Amino acid sequence: MFDEPSTKSMPKVAYDETLLSWMTRGVRQGKFLNNHLLARALEDLVLPVQYWRPRGFEIQSPEATLPDMEFEPGENLLKLLSNTYELSKTAINQRFGSNGHWNTSIEYRTLYCRVCFDEALTTTGGVVWKRSWCRATAAYCCLHGVPLSQPLTRPEVIQRLDHVLLHHVRVKYDGYEEHVSRLCRNLTLRVQCWLQDVECNRWGGVHIFGSPYNLIYAILLSRRTVHARGGLATTSFGQKKISCHRSRLSFFQRLTQGICESDAVQRSGALLIVGWLFGRISTSEIEKAAIMEPRLGRLITMSPKTLGREAVVAVNNQEHYSMLELLSYFHNCDHPVFSDFFQGLCSYSFARKSRSYAHRDGNAAV
Repeated sequence: MFDEPSTKSMPKVAYDETLLSWMTRGVRQGKFLNNHLLARALEDLVLPVQYWRPRGFEIQSPEATLPDMEFEPGENLLKLLSNTYELSKTAINQRFGSNGHWNTSIEYRTLYCRVCFDEALTTTGGVVWKRSWCRATAAYCCLHGVPLSQPLTRPEVIQRLDHVLLHHVRVKYDGYEEHVSRLCRNLTLRVQCWLQDVECNRWGGVHIFGSPYNLIYAILLSRRTVHARGGLATTSFGQKKISCHRSRLSFFQRLTQGICESDAVQRSGALLIVGWLFGRISTSEIEKAAIMEPRLGRLITMSPKTLGREAVVAVNNQEHYSMLELLSYFHNCDHPVFSDFFQGLCSYSFARKSRSYAHRDGNAAV
């Protein structure tokens, strides 16, 4: 039913389109039966997001996330679709569900592919938002191999499609594509597809970050705050000055916030490092990529153990133990590069703890 050509009673669903995008496009074009009722239900579904969080307010905990209407319909909307088109919740989830992928928070989904955007405007006559752009590990478009673009400011969810369209029309070219070598693009796409395949097919959304591999990726992209510095990929690949988050966020809050606010360049750098650590990228390939990308070269010159220590430099002991529990899957990992990196992750807390004991004993002696 969703794949049928667009008619006066229902618009055709574009490839990989989200539920919110399909509903918004169909309502604006007046292609639904009971269009006014669906428009009101969609407005009631989206507007609470606008008033729930005032502009400029930052979500400070992973639990304080908003309902994800990008993939799941509300009760009123589901009842309308069921009564009008006899669509069940199972059929809607099969077509629009996340399928076990790890997605960013809905209000931070501003990354999009320029080529896909132009194609959708030509074929559908409206703005289409794709599910693959919502992935937390998305840095490149898998169809066209171009880095994802992003507007300069983050709009409200209800204004996102219009805001991105306006940015797309005004800013025709980002300037980042010509600086990316073909090797770095191919390597990033290789690791990106591998991570998304692992989180979907092997873990199925059981892990809090999609999979243990994604946790390493998130550590490299952790948010910078006044009390803790950012992840290696966040600070090394940032194209603009990163402002400090003034609240005291926990370690896992910094990971969530860092993933949400990262751009395609930072994600690409994190994906390259993750691919090298887990053997998806060979040493010769990462060395060639480092020649073309100096920011990557500065990181891989350090030993993997040093990288592991630097990755958790702002973690307290309690957070460190929680992180190691989530990474227990890698205790028997036999890849040499990641083994050294994991040793650095494990040894840093104990080294700091021994230094704190020595400092305390020294003060006691004085």
